[in-house]
Amino acid sequence: GRSRICISGRIPGRRKVRARDGVLPEASLLLVALDQGDLVASSWVPISKATLLAGSEKKRRVFFDEDVLRVKAVQGVFFEDLELSPLTDVPVKEDEAREVLGEYLLQDPERHFSKDPVLSGLFKRIAFLNRERIEAGSGPQIEIPWTEVVPLLVAGKTRIAEIGAHEVMSMIDGFFSRDMRSDLERFAPEHIEVPSGSHIRIDYDSDPPRISVRLQEVFGWLETPRIANGKVGLLMELLSPGFRPIQLTRDLKSFWANAYFEVKKELKARYPKHSWPEDPLTAKAEAKGRRRN
Repeated sequence: GRSRICISGRIPGRRKVRARDGVLPEASLLLVALDQGDLVASSWVPISKATLLAGSEKKRRVFFDEDVLRVKAVQGVFFEDLELSPLTDVPVKEDEAREVLGEYLLQDPERHFSKDPVLSGLFKRIAFLNRERIEAGSGPQIEIPWTEVVPLLVAGKTRIAEIGAHEVMSMIDGFFSRDMRSDLERFAPEHIEVPSGSHIRIDYDSDPPRISVRLQEVFGWLETPRIANGKVGLLMELLSPGFRPIQLTRDLKSFWANAYFEVKKELKARYPKHSWPEDPLTAKAEAKGRRRN
């Protein structure tokens, strides 16, 4: 078991200790042996304050405080792990901060940095590429070398907030080879160009990945756009000129042949200044959705 100090049979800050056999004596201070992680005393002995103080020592503890999201250092007098004095904040050394902050971030770096939408998008694109290639059983995986990236990011810092998203992105990009960057852009692009010339962001939260685009911007686009070297067709959320969803489709060709004319009938009166051609496959795509003279 592990030895711990109890005050009147209670670990400071924790629930009461139980005796495995018998009852704990009513002493002000007890040194008890606990069975594994349970608060069950297998043996105990009273201890005097003089003995307690003689065996105490000043300790300094450095840790990551999740309440304020920064590295902190505190100092106090301890007997083993029993606090005998109030803890006081002390300065954090640079090497301590680097080690503690680095260890904390390395537990799950993507969770910490995914709060930034650009970084989150990058992580999702990489995950998509790796998942598709694992299922296909071919092609190299892309891994972010966090054990190399994080130590460079935390140098001279004590807070996660001091690490900017641009810095993270630049650091990751520096570890990617030209082939890796090119491969990611080809296989899992961040945006796709539609017939109007607009570059529409691809949403990798969706399965399959999705784009949301106004109907007038994809006139002339016969087939559903594809990524992953042509293996994965995008889910298309077609929007009205007012950016309201009007259709979800993975078969654009079928949409033009069937649903388009119902959509046109319903929305033409609501958006009369926008183009509603009889033949959307030969009509000119319009980035702003308005007719051009």
